[in-house]
Amino acid sequence: MINFNDATAGVFWGNKNVEWTASHSTGAAGGMVILWRKDSMVVNHSFIDKGFVGINVTWKGMVYNLVNVYASCNRIERQQTWESLIRIKNSRTNEDWCVAGDFNEVLRKEERIGECCNRNRGGMEDFRSFVEEMELIDISCVGGKYTWFRDNGKSMSRLDRFLLTKKLIESWEVVDQRIDNRDISDHAPIRLNVGKIDWGPKPFCFNNSWLKHEDFNDFVEKEWKKLEVRGRGTLCFMKN
Repeated sequence: MINFNDATAGVFWGNKNVEWTASHSTGAAGGMVILWRKDSMVVNHSFIDKGFVGINVTWKGMVYNLVNVYASCNRIERQQTWESLIRIKNSRTNEDWCVAGDFNEVLRKEERIGECCNRNRGGMEDFRSFVEEMELIDISCVGGKYTWFRDNGKSMSRLDRFLLTKKLIESWEVVDQRIDNRDISDHAPIRLNVGKIDWGPKPFCFNNSWLKHEDFNDFVEKEWKKLEVRGRGTLCFMKN
């Protein structure tokens, strides 16, 4: 990440149709990058501070802030990251947020097991307060349960996630976030699933109270005779 450039971005993306913004690393740590397809959206500006890199974009008439977080392991430095993002958020109105990455903290105690469970809970409370002040939502998660694993296998935590504002969830039609299988890294990759899902025909719901209505039998008989599907009664019922 020290010398991240267009050539490196093309390698990550798979072709040259990419633009990027990055926070360069110090040694082997701290590097972050956001990549996006050229001409896919209007990038108004980027913003970088300790622990995050973000871009402010316009897409389909709405303004979004997309932030990649790599928070410090140090509680005081993490708090500085939270405060910096909150200041930016409070300085902008009518803009939505997608904040994702390695927060190096959990929202709930059950998201951490093993040796690391003895950590001070103050950092978790700081993180919760940050999420609330940013008005972000931790959407449902599928796949794995933890995103970080200690080499000896004795500790696991969910340090990585997507956090989004309500309006963004609705406009993007966000379904969930998924934790995928871990490879060589001690972190598992996560991804955001968007778009409507066709679950097929909706299940038929029946309320027993309908049976008590005096016109129920006549209504069912009348409607049943309108059906044009031929075959057994159960087939007609299923088709209609």
